[in-house]
Amino acid sequence: MFQEPSYEELKAQLENLKSRNRTQEILDCAGVMFIEMDTKGIITLVNKKACEIFGYAESEMLGKNWFENFLPERIKNEILPLSKKLLTGEIESAEYYENPILTKKGEERIIYWHNAILRDDRGNITGHLSSGEDITNRKIANAKIKESEEKFRAIADHTIDWEYWIDTENSFLYNSPSCKRITGYDPVEFYNDKELLTKIIHPGDKKIFSEHIHAADNQGNIIPIDIRIINKEEQVQWISHVCQPVLDKNGNSLGLRGSNRLITDYKKVELHWKMLSNIVEQSPATIVITDLAGNIEYVNQAFTRITGYSSEEAIGQNPRILNSGKNDPQIFIDLWETISNGETWIGDFINTRKNGEEYYERAIISPTHNEDGQIVNYFAIKEDITAQRLAEQELKRSEQELQNTNMMKDKHFSIIAHDLRNPFNAILGFSDLLLKNNASYDIAKREQLIRFISESSKRAYLLLENLLEWSRASTGKVVFNPDKIILEEIISEGISHTEIMAQNKEIHLSYKLTEDIILYADRSMLSTVLRNLISNAIKFTPKLGSIEVYAHQDQNAVIISVKDTGVGISEERLNALFHNENYDTTEGTNNEAGSGLGLVLCKDLVEKHGGRIWAESQEGFGSIFSFSIPKSKE
Repeated sequence: MFQEPSYEELKAQLENLKSRNRTQEILDCAGVMFIEMDTKGIITLVNKKACEIFGYAESEMLGKNWFENFLPERIKNEILPLSKKLLTGEIESAEYYENPILTKKGEERIIYWHNAILRDDRGNITGHLSSGEDITNRKIANAKIKESEEKFRAIADHTIDWEYWIDTENSFLYNSPSCKRITGYDPVEFYNDKELLTKIIHPGDKKIFSEHIHAADNQGNIIPIDIRIINKEEQVQWISHVCQPVLDKNGNSLGLRGSNRLITDYKKVELHWKMLSNIVEQSPATIVITDLAGNIEYVNQAFTRITGYSSEEAIGQNPRILNSGKNDPQIFIDLWETISNGETWIGDFINTRKNGEEYYERAIISPTHNEDGQIVNYFAIKEDITAQRLAEQELKRSEQELQNTNMMKDKHFSIIAHDLRNPFNAILGFSDLLLKNNASYDIAKREQLIRFISESSKRAYLLLENLLEWSRASTGKVVFNPDKIILEEIISEGISHTEIMAQNKEIHLSYKLTEDIILYADRSMLSTVLRNLISNAIKFTPKLGSIEVYAHQDQNAVIISVKDTGVGISEERLNALFHNENYDTTEGTNNEAGSGLGLVLCKDLVEKHGGRIWAESQEGFGSIFSFSIPKSKE
């Protein structure tokens, strides 16, 4: 039979209801979910956070069995024993537990639980209260982190690079197995000795390594450096090192992670190429590399020094910028044909520097090939041979001069042997006749013989004098000693020296000057020139002829001429008069002998003054021999 509750019981129930309402309000403000269930697993209380996580309204969850409606089937057998232990009092609480739950959408979420039993006033268990935090996203993130760490460790453990992680105290947290291949030390040796890393750094690189480590620690510097280490076998190895700081989410340092790659072989190649590069750059020979079209891609320092073009000016240009225009075009045809066929061409060029100066160059030009044997560039090594060429030319000139000197010497001997014999034979012969027959000869006969002896002596003297003068001039022993002289004096002396020769042939010898002329010349040389030209005129002028010496001046020079009414000179002989390889020994109109040296000597002496000598003549109509003496620049 139903018994109505007493007033005290109703009052207690009301207080209890008020208390639950206040508890509900408090729990709804919490950031974690709360679920209360009785001893049979029926939900008697849920807060707002629990409804958010499960996706149900409060009314949809209250009165429902927890085990049947909100747990995945696969974990019920795991959860029920724990709940029994709580509800029977076997355990007071489960401080930490996590398991998946099912939301209204059928999704699983992982909940981190704290469970506690509930008792009434008499201590009987009435259910239990669970607080739960949704850690699904955290679990997923941790799983990804773990997966990432496992992948990193798997990669680091199997990479050829030496990877490590040291903490803020320089102790190793991780050291990859490759450290043994690179350093010779086992990973455990680095774990046991945190100073080992700095110990193996080459003494010459300790400073750069220390500065790099501190820069990375302070600034996050990840620029790699190349340093040397000394491995366990005491061999020097090169490594490329890079490191960066490891920070937690708050920016606090967790140490440094480093990566080292063995680059010893690469460094050897690099140093080898650096050595070759230095050799190329510092080579005294010009080195030029062009593309297949001949456009310059590289020049060394010698190119700039020799040509005057900087590398910036040369790159992109064609080597034809050096062409002087004096090279045979066939050279370039042969060059391109040779190197295009994969062969090496060797030859010489006449080139022009940037300043316009010409120079000689010897070049060796070869094609370079790639791995497939295809020509990819042309490589030229060039040498400035200007000094060598000039030396060769000077040697050639010297040899020619020596040859000419020898020819002159031979000519001297020939003249001495031939031309001197005639006048001396005459002198000896006529003097012997005069000596043997002096008593029987009358005065006229004696005078005739004495005249022959005198003329032969004068010819011999003139020949010897010319020989000596020419020899001295040809060997550079004549000292050029110019001074101011009066031209009329020189001409007058020349006529007086040859006057007897002219009288013997009844030739009228004169000079004419329309003005007083003073010139700057070597007196002895000028006298020799005039004496030879007047003597030649007498020689080739017949009896009763005439010879006139005259002179005039313009702004630049004094021109002196000797004009005769002699036999004249053919055009063929006229063109060869002043060449020392053609000695004109034509006999005079009175069968006078000659050496042919006079005109050649005159040419040499006039040219020492900076002047020139020439002749005008027509066969049968006489000749005019002229020479110029430049005016003094003083």
